[in-house]
Amino acid sequence: MLRKIFFFIPVIILSNFIQSQRDLKSIDFEYFLQLSKLEEFLLIDVRTKKEFNTKRLRNAVNIDFYDENFENNIKTLEKEKNLLIYCRSGRRSLIATDILSKNGYQNVYNLKEGIIALDKHKDYFEPTITKVPSQSSDLQN
Repeated sequence: MLRKIFFFIPVIILSNFIQSQRDLKSIDFEYFLQLSKLEEFLLIDVRTKKEFNTKRLRNAVNIDFYDENFENNIKTLEKEKNLLIYCRSGRRSLIATDILSKNGYQNVYNLKEGIIALDKHKDYFEPTITKVPSQSSDLQN
């Protein structure tokens, strides 16, 4: 009897995890582009500030996944908005999408494979300025 209980507990936990993953909407960028023609989206980048400043989608808002107040910060987003959540590879954004879904957000989409999958869509990136230090200022430091 005890063996049966120990067998079914992991099965139940695994099936709940699989069901929660099915409920999450992960989409590729091409599908997002189609949806964005019909609906307005708020783009949420959950990478660090340094990553965000290096390369980001145009008009994205940064909410750092590693910030100690991340969960509270991300829950301040309007529930009625269409949200596209992305990160570097899709792991952090999937977790963020799960948090939002569990808190009543219905129009939340995770960008599959993150920003690294978007190399062919460079025209959707916001230009970033990299400051190149002058040689004279380097010598003074």
